[in-house]
Parts: sequence; C-alpha cells; structure tokens
Amino acid sequence: MQLRVIYILVFLVILCSSCQNNNEEIKVIGIVYNSIPKLLPSFNEKHDTISIDSKPKSGKKLKYAINENFVNDKFGNNISNYFYKYNEGKLKEKVSINHDYWSLVEQLQKQNNKGNIIDKKSFIKFIGNENVVFLPKKQIKNIEKLEYGVNAIISFSNVEFSKDYTKAAVTVYIYGDGLDVSLLVYVLQKEVDNWKIIYQSNIS
Repeated sequence: MQLRVIYILVFLVILCSSCQNNNEEIKVIGIVYNSIPKLLPSFNEKHDTISIDSKPKSGKKLKYAINENFVNDKFGNNISNYFYKYNEGKLKEKVSINHDYWSLVEQLQKQNNKGNIIDKKSFIKFIGNENVVFLPKKQIKNIEKLEYGVNAIISFSNVEFSKDYTKAAVTVYIYGDGLDVSLLVYVLQKEVDNWKIIYQSNIS
C-alpha cells in the first residue's frame, strides 16, 4: 500500500512539473511572438547599434502564420556569446552574456525533435489574437501566402529553462521565401511572474 502511494506521489510531481513547463513555454513563445514587428520596422545602424521599433507607427503590415510544430534548427558555430541587449523593442549594443544564459543557448543546440505541438488554445489566449493561422510546416509557398493572407511563417524551438524557471532561451525561425529567412535566438528573464526579453542574437 505504501509503495502504491509513493508511485502516485511521484506521478503527481512529474505531472505538475510537466504542466509548469508547458504553461511557461507558452508564455515565453507568446512574449517573443508579440515582440516581432507586425509592420515593416525601421533600421538605424550606427556604431554597432541597431534600433528596431517593434511597434512602428507606419509601414507595410505584416502577418505571420505559425508552425504548429516545435522545431530544432541547429545554428552550429554561427553564434557567439555576444548578444544585443534588448530594451522595449529596441536592440542596443552587443554584450557578452553570462554563463547561466549561455548554457541555455547551448542546450538549444542539443535539442532533439520530439514531435511536440504547440497548445494552440493556450497560445491564442495568451497573445489575445484569435486570427492566428497555424500550419504544420516551417516553410511556405507563395501560393499559400495568398491563400492564407500571410507574409511569412514563424517556427519556435522548445524553450530551454533554468532549473528555477527564472531564465529561458528559445530559437525562432522566420521563413518568407528562399531568400527571406531569419534565424534568431532570444534570451528571457522572469521578473515578478512576467517574462521579459533581455538579449537577442540575429544569426541569419
């Protein structure tokens, strides 16, 4: 009887941990999705500083589909531990991120494709947009862009968390067409129960 109780307790602990991971994962990718410009941003480059307004007041409207599958895009040696500081939608100077953050980025490289699918209902609820188009793919053809009324498709990796769930890293793959592809890595920190992007690396 005691052994059975122990098995039940262990199962409940594992279940609660899995639920926490799923909930926090939705929050992280939701924060990142909402930060991606929905209008063509303006780029101002000077002395290694790039200003990207995530909420520009004018410009061509952009609409993204979302790959319903989590993906694992390897970036190999194309990334260093120097990331742009992220502040209110703008990328500032490059800085060296500390070991705790860098170890999460390294873990992104070791992910295996698990066949995980985004919890669409939770994601839509978090970002507050019921008009998101989900597709089971990471690349999209021009005819499909016209069909779904989108400009590109976004894919997310599974999120890597620190043990205390206060730090996170995620890879984002944005595919417009064969010549319009972006691979980015975001590093986030949890502050008073809210996730905040603090670093970003533009790999391609």
